[in-house]
Amino acid sequence: LYIAQKNYISNTRVQATLSQLQYTDNDMLKAAAAINGSDPSQSRSRSQFGARFFAGAGVNYNGMSFSGDIVFPNSYSVFPKLAAGIDMFTNKNVQSLFIRIEIGVAEDQHDSKNSYERSELKVQQFTASIAPQIYYNLYNGPKLKVFAGGGISLNFSTYPTRYYITLGGIDVTPIKQNNFPDYDKFWESVILKAGVTINNRIQVYAGYV
Repeated sequence: LYIAQKNYISNTRVQATLSQLQYTDNDMLKAAAAINGSDPSQSRSRSQFGARFFAGAGVNYNGMSFSGDIVFPNSYSVFPKLAAGIDMFTNKNVQSLFIRIEIGVAEDQHDSKNSYERSELKVQQFTASIAPQIYYNLYNGPKLKVFAGGGISLNFSTYPTRYYITLGGIDVTPIKQNNFPDYDKFWESVILKAGVTINNRIQVYAGYV
């Protein structure tokens, strides 16, 4: 209304349009067209969809635990992880909500031994994953954003090294069984993450899978 009055536009059409104005795309386009004296169909709202690509590296802390009659101690490993993907925004200007498609590559190794039974279980695992996720910025400043969210991960694993050593036979000697036991080559997991985005370029987060 201020813009219309400033430009000496005060006809009935403009007044009627502005008096019923709501903050929707169509109504805002009608208001602009009324002030400009143009046809609303000639105007188009810009798409708010946006996307960005990312790549990075981190540290993957992995634990293997045992239960039931298995008497090996829990095992832990720390290895690098590489990731890349794309973030898609429902509103590229605000960037409050984004959907992430991430691919990652990671390794972990575990070597558990039972000295009393003189047995050993060793496994080396390489995993490639694709993970659709969704995140929301709890704080959405221009230079700092605090986000949280999660998703699911579809994992494809190979096991170059895996064997089990146990005592057996009449003379009770160690017996090594290569490629044993069978581990899942495809498995799913749930992802939870929280972190910060700095200057819209650097992201630091902690996650639990």
